Amino acid sequence: MHKILKKISINTLLMLILIILFNGKLIAQNQFSAQLLTVTAHPFVKNNKSLHNRKIDAQGYLTFEPGLLLAYTQSFHPRIGVELSAGALKDRYDDIAAHLALMLKGNAVKYYKHSLTLGIGLAVFFEAGKMDTPNYVNEENFNTENPTMHKISLSGSIEYGYSLSKTTNFLVSLVHPHPRSFGITAGISINIYNPNQKGCNCPSFR
Repeated sequence: MHKILKKISINTLLMLILIILFNGKLIAQNQFSAQLLTVTAHPFVKNNKSLHNRKIDAQGYLTFEPGLLLAYTQSFHPRIGVELSAGALKDRYDDIAAHLALMLKGNAVKYYKHSLTLGIGLAVFFEAGKMDTPNYVNEENFNTENPTMHKISLSGSIEYGYSLSKTTNFLVSLVHPHPRSFGITAGISINIYNPNQKGCNCPSFR
């Protein structure tokens, strides 16, 4: 019963986000961002830290995972929007990993050129198969039916923005590159104004 309710909740959330995302009449501003993935923390990993190949600390709680995160956001309110993002990185096991996410994002704080945006939504995580790797434990509960492991899970983000100009922002974010990990990203975003709107009442410049 719990699994059925969880599936219904996820499908309902996904449907609402998609309706908002593709309803052009509601959109006041669009935004495209590109960020580099850097350091990832694994505070909840218990069994696989010894297998990490890109350790920063001796225990493997911190790893260097270079990658790229691209995102497209459509705003339907001065402080709220929907973001579709895709990321790819060289993960802690020295394999290629990726994730796709669809999030509802809200501007929680705006002061002068500074802003803080929070996001919550769904993500699909992909990793190279590891079930044949000695001592590997599938503690993140990936689906392992195919050679590429995957998992659908709730995801979130915390994003700090600094306005460099009317159309450009510098970003530093805390994101989910893996289901139980947190990664730090840095990059820029570019605001794309909707020509059908009168004036600009945008999230970054209120």
